[in-house]
Amino acid sequence: MATVKGRVEFVKKNDYGFYSIKIGEKWYSASKKNPGVSKGDLVSGSYFIKDEKWATLKGDLEVLEDSPGGDDSDDEAPTAKKSAYKKPAYSGGSNRDEYWTKKAETDAAKEPRIAYFAALERAILAAGVALENGAFNLEKAKPADRLKVIEAYIEHLVGKYTEAANNAGKPAPKAEEEESEQSEEATETEESDESWE
Repeated sequence: MATVKGRVEFVKKNDYGFYSIKIGEKWYSASKKNPGVSKGDLVSGSYFIKDEKWATLKGDLEVLEDSPGGDDSDDEAPTAKKSAYKKPAYSGGSNRDEYWTKKAETDAAKEPRIAYFAALERAILAAGVALENGAFNLEKAKPADRLKVIEAYIEHLVGKYTEAANNAGKPAPKAEEEESEQSEEATETEESDESWE
């Protein structure tokens, strides 16, 4: 990785949102992030050659000296100024926790719609297969009522598929009831077996 040090001659943003910086006599690509430097700033940074011809800045540019007559209103020394090109450091768990909390809320809001549209798609496909294979006898229905019959069948399937999707992964509510019924039957069988003796 090579380094560059020099005065910024020009900062340019093209029509696609990519920044280029001319430092000395050479142009450098700074991607779509604003490099945070001004014409006349003395900067230092590292770069690599992309595709054997394009110099692309890597990391941040450090402003060693502001441009003469710059509008730097900070009380910091010019050597301490960093450009906006540098990625912010990870500052603990709050940003990550906020992201995942927000994502969970967004997903929870989207989930019913996703389940509904998936069920609708499956229902339409199932109704199409049923019609193709003669599961419906629509010849006796009036032409105006045929569509209503098909729509009612699709809505029935949507309800069925949505309920199945909503109950996926949940324990069956009858599992406990079946166990208690089986234990009652076993007790009755034991009692009845004794009565046969």
